[in-house]
Amino acid sequence: MPWKTALASDSSRAKSEDRAAVIPTAFGLLAIVADGVGGRSGGAAAADAVVTAAGQLAGVSKPPDPRTWMTWCSQLDREMAANPTIGETTAVVVVLSPHGISGVAVGDSEAWLVDDSGSKELSSGSQRKPWLGSGMALPVVFAGPPNGTLLLATDGLLKYTSRENWGEILRAGELSPVPAKLIESVRYPSGQLPDDVAVIVARWFS
Repeated sequence: MPWKTALASDSSRAKSEDRAAVIPTAFGLLAIVADGVGGRSGGAAAADAVVTAAGQLAGVSKPPDPRTWMTWCSQLDREMAANPTIGETTAVVVVLSPHGISGVAVGDSEAWLVDDSGSKELSSGSQRKPWLGSGMALPVVFAGPPNGTLLLATDGLLKYTSRENWGEILRAGELSPVPAKLIESVRYPSGQLPDDVAVIVARWFS
């Protein structure tokens, strides 16, 4: 697989409501970030539900197309909304294959592709809310080429640093330490983080 990935997460609290996961499949890698909505019950459970549901996609024979992504996301939204123990969450779920990037986004977690020409938000058009689990989520489907470096991140990173700053970190050096460096870039001098944060970085090696 020409895509290599690295991930990290951390929290401003004892228990994070953000999730990051990478799951191997027959058609490539599934990469997921989710930011369970805080300030209400069930945020962590909602983020976990996204990871679990995405994992079930690993059993299908081919990667989701745009219509499949929309159907999958809408069904998950309804199922989560009907479960009283599950709250709401953002989500970015991406397939990384030799043919490129395809995925779906809900909320203000984002997917960015960085290459020699600059940076582009693949998840552009995704609205901050309604969130997944509300029963009214508005998923945005996107795609990208097999090149460059992909960043998936929750707003615990993106709200507290600039595109120039995280872009510089993404372009520098070996892949494996990059997610931790991105998280450290938003840590306060006190050692606290401003929010929960989850990050996945994927790089294409042709």
